[in-house]
Amino acid sequence: MHNHAEVYLENLKDWKSQVEEILLPYDENLNTENGLFDWYQIGGRWTGSHGNYDPETDPLNFDEKGKLNWPALWVDHSSNIIAVENVDDELTCATIFFDNTYFESSYWSDVKKDFVANKEFDGNVKKFLSKRGITTGFLVTVDYHS
Repeated sequence: MHNHAEVYLENLKDWKSQVEEILLPYDENLNTENGLFDWYQIGGRWTGSHGNYDPETDPLNFDEKGKLNWPALWVDHSSNIIAVENVDDELTCATIFFDNTYFESSYWSDVKKDFVANKEFDGNVKKFLSKRGITTGFLVTVDYHS
């Protein structure tokens, strides 16, 4: 299953390396104890979540025959990064990576045999950051496969 994640960064210095470093401990291919995903990419299916960019209308996302490419082949777009102060109140995601850990909006309960809402993170990004007093920094959109 593909999931929408946001990765919080304090600054954009070498941002791709920062994202890789943050996500590395959760790669199932490298860490079987703490694995969350087997693949990820910047943007992917959630490219455009931070603005008015529609990847399905960008000519760069079509093949030579005029067919829309698979989201894994979409071009990286500047809308995959947003300053915290510009985050829309309605932005939601399944997972947020923050402060050397991650929070999922729901998790599997072996007791209930169902997904249960996470009280610390209900999926609303702005609310999550506001509760922690975070008003600066940046978010990078990530598509990951679990």
